[in-house]
Amino acid sequence: MRRSLLPISLVAVLAACPSSKPNKPTVAPPPPERVISAFRVADRMPAEVTYAGLARSLSVFVDGLRAALRPLRVLERSLTPDRIDAVLRRSLGWNPLDLGELDDAGFDLDASVGFFSVGVEPTALLPIKSKKRLEKFLAARTTKLKVFIRRVKGRTHTSVALDSSARLSWVVLDGYLAMHISMRPAGVSSSDWKPTASWFDAIASKLPRGRSLSGSRALAWVLEGAGKRRDLAAYLDPPRFSKAAKAFGRAMPSSCEAHRAELSELPRVGAVALFKKARVDVALRAELGKSAAAALVKMTDGAPALPASIHDKAPLRLQIAFDANAIAQLSRRIGNRRCGPIFEVARELRYLPALFSAMPVLRYSAGRLAAALLKADERGQGTLHIEGAALIAPASDADSKRIAATLTLTGKPETIANKQVRVLSPSVNVAQTMRVFADATRIALTSGEGLMQALLAAPLGGASKGPRTLLSFHATPSGVADLRAPLKLVENRRPSISRYSRISRYRRHYRYGRYAPLDALGHLLSSYKQLDIDVKVDPDRGELRAGLRYSTR
Repeated sequence: MRRSLLPISLVAVLAACPSSKPNKPTVAPPPPERVISAFRVADRMPAEVTYAGLARSLSVFVDGLRAALRPLRVLERSLTPDRIDAVLRRSLGWNPLDLGELDDAGFDLDASVGFFSVGVEPTALLPIKSKKRLEKFLAARTTKLKVFIRRVKGRTHTSVALDSSARLSWVVLDGYLAMHISMRPAGVSSSDWKPTASWFDAIASKLPRGRSLSGSRALAWVLEGAGKRRDLAAYLDPPRFSKAAKAFGRAMPSSCEAHRAELSELPRVGAVALFKKARVDVALRAELGKSAAAALVKMTDGAPALPASIHDKAPLRLQIAFDANAIAQLSRRIGNRRCGPIFEVARELRYLPALFSAMPVLRYSAGRLAAALLKADERGQGTLHIEGAALIAPASDADSKRIAATLTLTGKPETIANKQVRVLSPSVNVAQTMRVFADATRIALTSGEGLMQALLAAPLGGASKGPRTLLSFHATPSGVADLRAPLKLVENRRPSISRYSRISRYRRHYRYGRYAPLDALGHLLSSYKQLDIDVKVDPDRGELRAGLRYSTR
């Protein structure tokens, strides 16, 4: 789970980069009417929101939730669509992810839907198709609950207690069901807490365009450059959210105030998404302070780049251009589990160097795996065939020499492109030989013929203009063999030294069919046609941009 938090943590930790003056926010013109018409629900939301989420239609929102749940199967194999539907029906009495049941409840599946907050507590706006069916649906769901009903500004305001610290309220309002969750503030006992209907003031009357979210600069900024990604949009104002959250959290240490000031380096975050059949395309952008953007750009200087001859057709590609140790140090500075969720998530980044524990001195790397195929001989013994290449830029000349010495303890010398490389045969279970080259600026590793020459000609980068790549990952799972192949290779081997104890345990679990996580990962990847993750920093605009694209079979 720690690894799964890293993309979110990377955005949060950027707020720690010191700056006396953040970038001036980009002022975008109001979005054109044809764009805003996709999110008509924004007419009902105030312009000054802490956070907001919008979907082009209720059916698209449900499809998006299902698409978001799909990758969670790597963590828990029981999270199948049928299992999730069954759990929802058993716990709620109905399934809010079933479009047929939503239609029967009286909701309009084709109208836009959204949620927002001017503080912390969320308010949702769900479109109504049949008020009569909706009233019948709500009555059936509240027969066993204590319901509070009163008139507020000529509207019927209904609420039920979820527990001692939260209450759900709703009002039918001009074609929408407005639902709000009220939370008991810190320091107020449940007996003294009396929720009010003040949340209703923000949406009670129709807002003019200049005061609604549909005409705000916030939404214009989110939709800028969205292209066809207009199924879903989201916006977050971290400083405003942090300030509002203080009223609902427990007493904070004085040190947390300094942490909250760091959020001025992350003025706003926005995201847009497209859901089309089995395809998902999400784009996130975060505005940065000047020094935060400069610090990220500096991390990319000297990052190696794989040549197109190696890069283009590889089913697996990875490029990393940030210093894990530097980000971990920033995380230790601002990460604090007592200061709220943003800083608790940022705290997880201190584990980032552990992902590179095999070679913790590496600063940049770019890799490509062309094929990983398991072949068996007549006795059933497995042999792993690998064709791939990797480029690494060490943190220093001393690190380069130390890594090179570790990699080239054995091997025959060979001259390629007037440079001496070492040819290794790492294992009887690997068919191809490996070639290793190292100097003060790079370490190149290849398995397969003709790749080393291309790597030695690859530029180390650092002089490019425009957006800089921090992280890039591409996978076409159909071109990769069974992920359990490496375990099969050691199935009949008996490691004798203690440092192989983990391999021995994996081998034992695989032999007796108990290594479920690897199976789950294999099944998950096999369900995708393509998976792409891309994170870049744009020094000209002072923004961090991240993209996630995948399609399923």
